[in-house]
Amino acid sequence: MDPYKETFNTWNKIASLYQDRFMDLDLYDTTYDEICHTLTGDKVKLLEIGCGPGNITRYLLSKRPDFDIFGIDVAPNMVELAKKKQPVGPFCHHGLQTNRRTQNNI
Repeated sequence: MDPYKETFNTWNKIASLYQDRFMDLDLYDTTYDEICHTLTGDKVKLLEIGCGPGNITRYLLSKRPDFDIFGIDVAPNMVELAKKKQPVGPFCHHGLQTNRRTQNNI
C-alpha cells in the first residue's frame, strides 16, 4: 500500500478518537495567544494545514473572531468534524502531498 494513502486512511479512521482526546487540550494555548497578539490588522487570513477536528481554529476564533481561517486536512472525517465544531470557518479535504506527487508524476 502507498505509505501516504496508509497515513491518510489512519487519520481518517481515528478522527473521532482524536477529537475526543485533543479537542480541549490547552497545552499550546500560550502559543496560540502569541499568534493572536502578533498578527495585527484587519482581515488577517490564515491557512491551517492539518486542521484536524478544528480545535486550533476554534481557539483562535474565540480570541480573534476577526481572523479569516481556512482549514485543510487529508482526512475527510477530520474535515467533517471541523465543520460541525466550527461552522463559520471554511474547511476542505485536501492533501498538499497529493498535489506534489501528482505534479511530479509519481
